Amino acid sequence: MPSPNVELARTVHPAPIHASYPDGCLVGVCPSEIVGAVLGNMSVVDAILYTSTSSCNYKLVHSYVKEQLFAVLRQFVRYPATFLSNILQMKSVVLGSVALKFFEGRTEWDP
Repeated sequence: MPSPNVELARTVHPAPIHASYPDGCLVGVCPSEIVGAVLGNMSVVDAILYTSTSSCNYKLVHSYVKEQLFAVLRQFVRYPATFLSNILQMKSVVLGSVALKFFEGRTEWDP
């Protein structure tokens, strides 16, 4: 049973049903600039949650998050894919303010 807050949200802001956005997928319907702006305003956590809405969105977000992660890693390493492979192989974790900002999303501070 949904919480009372969820029920209230549904009555106040009912989810629009729009035939132009099958399964909530924006790709192919909206210009890539708009899709990029939508994803750019999401934190990585929100984007990952968005992947569960459809397989189309999963592919879109997976590509977007990978692109953003590689952009951050290129500040520190020449080959991001190799670095990630080594991290996975060594079962390591990367900590720090840059990692925090990556997952937090749009913040007002610079690491």
